[in-house]
Amino acid sequence: MKRLVTSGIVLVCFSFLCGSAVGCEQPRSHEEKIVGKWQPKDPSKKDVIIEFRKDKTGTWTDKDGTMHFTYSIKGDTLTIRVVYWFIPYTREFTILTLNDTDLKVRDESDKTVHDLRRIT
Repeated sequence: MKRLVTSGIVLVCFSFLCGSAVGCEQPRSHEEKIVGKWQPKDPSKKDVIIEFRKDKTGTWTDKDGTMHFTYSIKGDTLTIRVVYWFIPYTREFTILTLNDTDLKVRDESDKTVHDLRRIT
């Protein structure tokens, strides 16, 4: 009985320590990592800012104005939906890299790779 109680206490302590330890944290999902503002690394596109929000909406802002969109992520596929002049458009991208500083996606319609950096 004493051994069972000791094992239980050790298990509870380990669970508590692991839950608060950095190495035991659950990895963040793509949905969490993508939230923020991004800018293309290409200097010729420095006026473009893409913002992804937690509520699955976003904005694309450039010298011509701002376009609003919605997005979803399933696995490594980022789907962006926008309505332009009352016509809905959907574009799918494969997420190649997504971390705290870099987002690299491949546009599946033309296989173009877009490389972005986080600005906030």
